[in-house]
Amino acid sequence: MLKKTTLEESFMKSVVFTIKSMIEAFEVIGEAKLKRYYLLPGLLNSALIYVLYQVSKLISTGLFGRLESLFKLETYESLAFLAIKILVAFVAFLLYFFVYKALLLMILSPFLSYISEKVESHVTGKKFDFTMKENLHFIWRGIVISGKSFVKESIATLVFLTLSVLTPINLFTPFFIFMVQCYFIGFSFMDYTLERHDFTPEESTKFLRKNALLAIINGSIFVAILIIPIAGVFLAPLISCVSITLCTLKVLEIDSNIPTKI
Repeated sequence: MLKKTTLEESFMKSVVFTIKSMIEAFEVIGEAKLKRYYLLPGLLNSALIYVLYQVSKLISTGLFGRLESLFKLETYESLAFLAIKILVAFVAFLLYFFVYKALLLMILSPFLSYISEKVESHVTGKKFDFTMKENLHFIWRGIVISGKSFVKESIATLVFLTLSVLTPINLFTPFFIFMVQCYFIGFSFMDYTLERHDFTPEESTKFLRKNALLAIINGSIFVAILIIPIAGVFLAPLISCVSITLCTLKVLEIDSNIPTKI
């Protein structure tokens, strides 16, 4: 019973942190004059969506044609034929979104790291004067973190898909896969702040495990904003980056007992 109460308290604490940070994010975007940064990630996001859409359309069309000739799908009843076609399209969409999200975070990593730095400077008054070498290191670290997260997500997704076939958890498989993706999305955004505070990749991973619920909730909000038609591709990167930076700073403040003016 104690464990359940602790989990509930942790969940509610993470929700409160996220909501407060989200509200503050809009204020910080205005005060720190960050509104102009909606455009660039939005344009890059739109270009990536278009390219991957064209690629996924070719792949799904080719895959269905291959399945159709291999298994003689035209001999099936029309309803079964339609169900198989929908299933292929759904799987193609999941793969498309999975790859799209990973590429998006890698491509935007330098930009989001810069925004996160601006947010921390604004709310704490701390000025950062990194050398070109340090900035390149931060950019490379962000790309590496996103790449490693993609590999780990892929492995976890395969595990859940395998278990869904072998065990009764198949009804919950989409939920578990979604949670895993949100977990690593949250981590990618949180690490922009952690790297400035001299966290090693191993220390960042420990921080993530300790604040897993916070990462999942923040990651899920990023996805929720991202899927808003048209506007989402422009809003999600900046709003999420600012909000999660504020959230991470609050947790670091609590952990260190050092005020950060947040």
